[in-house]
Amino acid sequence: MLSWLGVSRSCLFALFSFLPLLSLAGCETKAASGLAACNSGDLVWPDDAEPLWNNIAVTAVNRERPRASFVAHASLDDDVPIEPEQMSLNGLWRFAFAASPDMRPEGFEIVDFDVSSWDSIEVPSNVEMLGYGEPIYFNLHYPFDPRLESEFEFPAIPSEGNGVSSYRRAFEVPQDWKGRHVFIRFDGVDSAFYLWLNGRRVGYSQGSRTGAEFDLTPFLREGENIVAVQVYRWSDGTWLEKQDMWNLSGVFRDVSLWVAPDSQLRDFEVRTRLEDSYSRAELAVEVDLRRLVRSGATASIELTLTGPEGNQVLASSASTEVAPCGEARVQLGGTVADPLLWSAEAPNLYRLTITSTDESGEKQRVTERVGFRDVAIADGQLKVNGKPILIRGVNRHEHSPDTGHYVTEEQMLTDLRLLKQHGFNAVRPGHYPLVSRWYELADEYGIYMVDEANIESHGLWQELNLNLGRLPEWKPMHQERLERMVEQNKNHPSIIIWSMGNEAGDGETFDEMSDWLHERDPSRVVSYEGSAKGGARIVASHSDIQCPMYWSASQVQQYLSEPQPRPIILIEYAHAMGNSSGNMKEFWDVFHEYEQAQGGFIWDWADQGIRLPVPGSTTESFFGYGGDIGPGAPEVEGFAGIYGNDFCMNGLLSSDQRPHPALAVVKKVMQPVLVEAVDLSAGLLRVTNRYDHIDWTDLLEGRYEATVDGAVVDSGPATLPSLAPGQSAEISVPVPVLEVPPGAEPRIRLSFHLKEDQLWADAGHEVAWADFVLPSAVPGPPIDPAAAPALTVAENESSAEVSGDGFVVTFDKATGALTSFLLDETQLLRAPLRPHFWRAMTDNDLGNSLRSRAAVWKTAGDSLQVTSFAVDSSSDAQTMITAQAQAGGIDATFLLVYRVFGSGEVGVELSFTPNENLPDLPRFGMRAALDGAFDRIQWLGPGPEPSYADRRLLPVGLYEGLVAEQFVPYARPQESGNKADVRFVALIDDSGQGLLAVGAPVLSVNASQYPVEAYEGARHPHELVADGDVHLNLDRAQRGVAGDNSWGRPPLRDYVIEADAQSYRFWMRALRSGDDPVVLARKTLP
Repeated sequence: MLSWLGVSRSCLFALFSFLPLLSLAGCETKAASGLAACNSGDLVWPDDAEPLWNNIAVTAVNRERPRASFVAHASLDDDVPIEPEQMSLNGLWRFAFAASPDMRPEGFEIVDFDVSSWDSIEVPSNVEMLGYGEPIYFNLHYPFDPRLESEFEFPAIPSEGNGVSSYRRAFEVPQDWKGRHVFIRFDGVDSAFYLWLNGRRVGYSQGSRTGAEFDLTPFLREGENIVAVQVYRWSDGTWLEKQDMWNLSGVFRDVSLWVAPDSQLRDFEVRTRLEDSYSRAELAVEVDLRRLVRSGATASIELTLTGPEGNQVLASSASTEVAPCGEARVQLGGTVADPLLWSAEAPNLYRLTITSTDESGEKQRVTERVGFRDVAIADGQLKVNGKPILIRGVNRHEHSPDTGHYVTEEQMLTDLRLLKQHGFNAVRPGHYPLVSRWYELADEYGIYMVDEANIESHGLWQELNLNLGRLPEWKPMHQERLERMVEQNKNHPSIIIWSMGNEAGDGETFDEMSDWLHERDPSRVVSYEGSAKGGARIVASHSDIQCPMYWSASQVQQYLSEPQPRPIILIEYAHAMGNSSGNMKEFWDVFHEYEQAQGGFIWDWADQGIRLPVPGSTTESFFGYGGDIGPGAPEVEGFAGIYGNDFCMNGLLSSDQRPHPALAVVKKVMQPVLVEAVDLSAGLLRVTNRYDHIDWTDLLEGRYEATVDGAVVDSGPATLPSLAPGQSAEISVPVPVLEVPPGAEPRIRLSFHLKEDQLWADAGHEVAWADFVLPSAVPGPPIDPAAAPALTVAENESSAEVSGDGFVVTFDKATGALTSFLLDETQLLRAPLRPHFWRAMTDNDLGNSLRSRAAVWKTAGDSLQVTSFAVDSSSDAQTMITAQAQAGGIDATFLLVYRVFGSGEVGVELSFTPNENLPDLPRFGMRAALDGAFDRIQWLGPGPEPSYADRRLLPVGLYEGLVAEQFVPYARPQESGNKADVRFVALIDDSGQGLLAVGAPVLSVNASQYPVEAYEGARHPHELVADGDVHLNLDRAQRGVAGDNSWGRPPLRDYVIEADAQSYRFWMRALRSGDDPVVLARKTLP
């Protein structure tokens, strides 16, 4: 006996071996006679082990053993529709909150305890989202010990700040449940809870992300029943729940009652095995029966399987004896010929019905959807149904800006539709089992799932070098969490990989967990990144997959420089924090080149902001992060920024599920179709089907579109040949005979659309695209001012002024800036056009310390001082202004050359020659401010989403919108709205007047209502103040946004602006009402 616990060793939950978990109630129940229930409710509580929430040896009392998540039906007539015998306890509960355990209400579970003065709270919910305590966000540190410096002895959990939530509600058992066995299920409670019914202790549970069930039968009474729950925000289990997310507590998933007859269909497991030819499949179903009363019975089991079209394809039956208070297992199954296989691309589902009937005639019926598929590592690759797959994956938290960790089915469906619409086929939770409904939907929609145990302790091993996987006393808690996940979710075909957790160190515990997983479920593969060792970050052999985090594309190439025994799947990559997701093309080039590089999971899907009111406003809100609510970490630049407050804001979506611009490029690089030019003049293209399992014509139809400068001149259907996965073929699309004006850009675009409605998108949804410049393009004519009136030049000590037909341009002799551009009486500029080398820092910039490293460039453009200034007006048709300048603190020469043409154009050239080693530049270009009336933008180039040097795979077209619409409200304000590879940009007012800028050949352009300086110190979008002007950057280039990670890696060298000698050119002109920017922009600088 373990005297400190008061129960026998066998009653502990497999503390030192991986055995089925046992219930303390099962060990202590008193004997009964006749047909009495096996569970009499005579529970001996382990008082000597209290507080259970601070005792790592006890993780549950009287909790039911884990099982698949299902609710059985009951029916006496096969023709009568049946509903699950379940009653929801969601809704309003009476509620009291205490700031610490010693302040909690005691005795509140007693039936006649007066709770009339208590609040009411909605269940499910996180209490902190409703004002009880505060949400806490730290990336690395534990919420009760932000610096891991508190004076308490590990593994004790401090009482201070450990909020306790007490819940009560009444219910009545339905009349038709009388005489049967009633259970309660909590789908998710964070972090630990005690349960009472009618004043009697029922049980205890911790482990927040898998279901906890209890038998209420012996505690029920006639009429009204009072259920009471007391939840502790933190428990010893919190040491294993340090995921990078908000710390929130409460009953945050569904609560329900369900009922079972004396002979309970307790659990079942579905296995499918496919023959090598995949022409036949074996279905094996194990059904576990349990007798809940002290008399035995004979039970018969019937199984039917119907196909996706509703036809019955299999039937099987068996019977067995179930001993009093005993269990029995029945095996059924059969063979299915020519099965329709399940994959993410073709998620074919069969319907399995299991009916159990005991000798009294009482029935239980379970329905489950079954997918025939197999998963294996073969030939060094991960294969589904015998074929290698490419993981187009993303990590996903369960988060809502309004309800915290409680997510509705509507939110899940929105995520699934967006995932499928943008080409994703796989999801990894981050990092815990998701709500059960998600897996059902993943089965249906076609999403490969990694299911991950609720285990993460990186705040311990990373900060304190404390590795729980090497401490024997922590083994049971690890193992239990893994087993609960597997047993709950084992029947979902969407789950192809079991993960033992995330960033929880390594050790013998994980060796044993892997062994158990491989024995328990050989139908899936096992992964675990936490075992990665050394600079190469090679994971241990107990992971079937080499699954590192945040490797670069070049590291993947290096790993695969020779064949490997395991495939590589990046379990986290392309950190999408703020304006990020650069160099996605490089990753996917490697994934397509190397057979063993099988994709990865982007981090992550959506920002985890909490919606907060804008101070002083009753209608506006913003998405807060750490420190906006709850305690915050110091703002730190560089690697230490991983402790930062906004590190929870790293999604491809905003907190309210709106796509960030990068998602369009992610979709492009992952698209399942490759298009290559063969002979564009003849419309000949090569297409490749990059699906893994289906002929692309099963889903897609083709369209082509010919454009000139973005205007569609021809379009129609494109005939697609039947192609198996990986196959290629040449196709022809009509190329119209075009009279392409000189300087115009003709293009051909091929796109691929859904032929029919799918669950996730309507027919016509675009799945993939490619576009090409046609060879019929010819250069534009040079600017020719010969016919224009002569220019006049006026100089004084400080400036030079060049006047033409209806326009005047002025230059500052001290700075070299173009200070004024008059169109008739309209001043286009509110601030001079001058060199500019800075940008509002992105999250990735801060992570790699660009702000401090490149600080010399912040004011370099504004501090230029001219060392020589020359005006060449020898030609009536063209005046040349040359200004050579230097910037304080920089040993370099800047040269500005302006050419003013009598026809109204102004050519601009900026050159830079360094005389010392200087840091990389955030941007290289010019900026000006225009009058705010010029608030409409039109451009020819990639779009419509913002683009950057390392994120520009967007369709080239003619786009337009309001300047204000170009701003992207990232959670922390930063550089946004840029347009790379722009042929021309026009800023106009409502009459069509404005400014045209044309690249020679292209520009990087940004037009914003905010100057770069406005971003300094702004933590949220609403803190930015627009000054009424339009701030325009016309650059040679802007630094890439990067995205390998957000804590040190810069952009790839191709997307970095090194401080080498460089120059660029463009030209501008004023636009009058009625001018066509598209036509005017076809001219070129002579």
